[in-house]
Amino acid sequence: MLSLIFGTTAISTSIVLASFMGGMAIGSFLAGWFTDKSKLPLRLYGILEISISAFALLMPILFAGIDDIYIFIHRNLGAGMGAINIIKIALSFIVLIIPTALMGSTLPVISRFFINHFNHFGKNIGRLYFVNTIGGAIGAILAGFVLIIVLGIRESTWLASGINLLIGITAIIADLKLSKPTKAYSLPQQEENQQIIGSTRQAKLALVAFGIAGFCSIALEVLWTRSLIFILDNTAQAFTTMLAAFLTGIAAGSLVMAHFVDKLKRPFLWLGAIIFGIGISGVVSVPVFINLGADAGISLNLFQPEAYWQWASIRFFRSFLVMLIPTLLMGMTFPLVAKIYSTRPKLVGKTVGSIYAINTIGGVAGSLVAGFILIPFLGVYHSTVAITAAYMMLGILLLGCEPGSGFKMQIKTVLPPTCAFILTSILVLTPGNLVFSSQVEKQETDSIIFYDEGIGSTIKVYSNEAGYRYLSIDGFPVASTTPRHRDIQLALGHTPLLLSQKDNADVCIIGLGAGGSSWAATCYNINKLDVIELVPSVAQASRLLPEINHNLFELPIFNLVFADGRNYLHMTEQRYDVISVDATSPKSAGSGNLYSQEFYRDCRQRLTEDGLMVQWLPFHLLSPGEIGITVNTFVSVFPNTSLWFTPLRNYFLLVGSMDRLQIDYEILEQKISQPIIANELRKLNINNAFDFLSCFVMEGNSLKTYAGTKHLNTDNHPRLEYSPSLYYFRTNDCTRENILKVAPLRQTPEPYIINIPGDKTAIIEKLNQRLDETAIKYYWPLFFE
Repeated sequence: MLSLIFGTTAISTSIVLASFMGGMAIGSFLAGWFTDKSKLPLRLYGILEISISAFALLMPILFAGIDDIYIFIHRNLGAGMGAINIIKIALSFIVLIIPTALMGSTLPVISRFFINHFNHFGKNIGRLYFVNTIGGAIGAILAGFVLIIVLGIRESTWLASGINLLIGITAIIADLKLSKPTKAYSLPQQEENQQIIGSTRQAKLALVAFGIAGFCSIALEVLWTRSLIFILDNTAQAFTTMLAAFLTGIAAGSLVMAHFVDKLKRPFLWLGAIIFGIGISGVVSVPVFINLGADAGISLNLFQPEAYWQWASIRFFRSFLVMLIPTLLMGMTFPLVAKIYSTRPKLVGKTVGSIYAINTIGGVAGSLVAGFILIPFLGVYHSTVAITAAYMMLGILLLGCEPGSGFKMQIKTVLPPTCAFILTSILVLTPGNLVFSSQVEKQETDSIIFYDEGIGSTIKVYSNEAGYRYLSIDGFPVASTTPRHRDIQLALGHTPLLLSQKDNADVCIIGLGAGGSSWAATCYNINKLDVIELVPSVAQASRLLPEINHNLFELPIFNLVFADGRNYLHMTEQRYDVISVDATSPKSAGSGNLYSQEFYRDCRQRLTEDGLMVQWLPFHLLSPGEIGITVNTFVSVFPNTSLWFTPLRNYFLLVGSMDRLQIDYEILEQKISQPIIANELRKLNINNAFDFLSCFVMEGNSLKTYAGTKHLNTDNHPRLEYSPSLYYFRTNDCTRENILKVAPLRQTPEPYIINIPGDKTAIIEKLNQRLDETAIKYYWPLFFE
């Protein structure tokens, strides 16, 4: 929900995450102070859950209010993107602070009720943390794989709200049934004043160490997420899988420690050893990612998944195995620190609240530092080395501060891990900076020309043995000098401007890529070109493909805006004659909202009355059903929609307008005959108007027949991004099924052609001849044998 308001940029995502976790930390800390004074913690817990339920229902309204506020400020007060980002921080914090504080309060409160026997404090805390964390993992899996696609985002929120309400009511009823609640939570007097473990100095040191560990653990999660994209894929379910694997490991570690934490005689030694172990196992993780490679277990034919659940299971266990040891050890630290830090049984709430709060605050800092400082300056690999080194040094420090040990004993304890730290540092730093590659990149790469691990994505320019250069984002090639990529790059710029009858048009292109679409647009007599790019490094990388963009960056009409494309169109008041969307695959995480009904509505509002909207439609990545959903969604906003092939027939294009499609033949010929345009179109085998018109596929009723479904892709039902499908990994199957389905429905563009000079009959006959010569099976003969 928040990504639709704030955009999918790394900055926006981090702002939301920091606000969310910051509210959790505040709630946990405050709850720790008042929970221990409450005689009815179970009833208080029920009230908190009911309050969370209420806020869950209010969130869509509050989010809509945020939307209205910052758009009003941008349009009426002229606030720039920098000021808007600051406003977003303030608004997101204001909206999230209360519900997230309530969430953060629940663990200290329920801990106070649950811990009845202080001699088993660590065990009970470990069990609670296990149940809470494994519940989070299950919730993530259900949301990402089932609830969003089956119910919708809003309805899933209602379901979660209802469950919160049920939990709250149940807790209050259970509390009312307790005849003497005050005695249920009281403890024997001799236990009340008992000093459980260590000194206050060691307890405070353990608390600080847990905060630093929180910083490191979330930083590692950010780094692992960036690494695992190359091993898995950049889909919404892949991210859900990574998160679930991370949480499962932590939950399992907490459960393991719960069984023996209360029996440990030297818990401080254990804490130091475990934190050091996280560092050792974590530093090995990234080389494991790289050496396993993106195709490990798949290209070796160890797995042949026939169903999506099999593929999802493979991804989960690959993620889980790589993160298993460090996350298990991370999970062990919570009950261990709780045992060390707890000194008085009546301060259970304060204990849990304090350690949970400082760990969460550390996590907020870890997320921001990893994303905005470490990765841009050090890269993913060296950032991982730095974080794991911090883990190891922290572990050594704790080992050296163990209470009750003399100087000689401390030296003996610290010396082996120090030597291991030095040896590990030498081994992991010797190879230099390692490069991440996806399966596709490994198959093609001969040499790497450009590599940048930026704030939001990893950008790479590489060449293959044939000399073609590719530009990839997070392992997915989005542009290249190959004929296939030239096909879509140039088509997205040429097609709408060949069809448009507007002179001196204002043009907006979503997505820079290699700059091919933008260059194609500048070949025409346009007034303005705004290009919206999400990832700043793409602009730097695209300069290494000058034969695609012809160094258009210096042209006065070219205006590059670094922003989320959807968010930009939602905020701006600029109106365009042409909007061309060069988005990545709708199956990629965060890209599905550029194929939603709400996005198309924003595009329509930003178009002039006779404007044109063009959308890339990759039929090699979508099943026929998913193509149908996309077409229906587009048609629901643009009633006059036509389907076109790109000139080399590698992709579809959707062309939409509010008025009936009209192709002015005379204007079309004039444009194609211009030298600069003719030179560009010859690269796509377009030599005249007939070659271009033969790309027309269908419109009207035939298009509705081809779609064959009534489902729409909306913000509430993001079917394209969240529907589990192996078609994303089976491009040949997608291509064959879509080509065979569209072939019998192909139409002639004759009814839509106007202003034909000279002998109209002769021109129409020549057009029909060209259509016969360029039948779909001419380009895809293998599918028709």
